[in-house]
Amino acid sequence: MDELRNFIIQKCNQYPHLKDSIVDFYQLCLDEIEEGGSPSHEIELCMSDVENLTEEEGSIQDSNRHN
Repeated sequence: MDELRNFIIQKCNQYPHLKDSIVDFYQLCLDEIEEGGSPSHEIELCMSDVENLTEEEGSIQDSNRHN
């Protein structure tokens, strides 16, 4: 969980405008674990969702720079 927490903090610092969405994924992960979900599976899903969100954002920024 410490690794996930540090990952979330890092992504929030890198993408402050996406902080609400990133924290929503984190909260969903915590809720799912609390409800009996596999911690390793939920953490993997959360990190994947956040990576996808930030990669999409990076792609949008890259395309804006080229226009």
